[in-house]
Amino acid sequence: MRDEPSRWSGYYEGDAAEQRLARRYSYSDRMRYYWPDPEIAAAQDRLFANLSTVGIPLPLLSAHLPDQYRRVRTGALTPTPQDLVVDRIRDVLRDYDRACRVQDKEYV
Repeated sequence: MRDEPSRWSGYYEGDAAEQRLARRYSYSDRMRYYWPDPEIAAAQDRLFANLSTVGIPLPLLSAHLPDQYRRVRTGALTPTPQDLVVDRIRDVLRDYDRACRVQDKEYV
């Protein structure tokens, strides 16, 4: 993001420290605009290949992806980088699904 500030600078106000914080933690991050970039895709492929080679230690998984850790421990999820990422994304989608269903029930 620092290499191409034109993609996000209009969305984040404040001084350099506030913008750095927003780039890292904002709910409205602009990362989705970078995913198609060949350099980003190559870095992701390299990261996944490296993690597949060495394996992800369970304590690390437990600390950063606790729901995926539990699913790996029960055998419901394989600890491959791709499977972990997709499952984490699905967790977010599950939250949206639950939120929509609760709202539907309240208004029916």
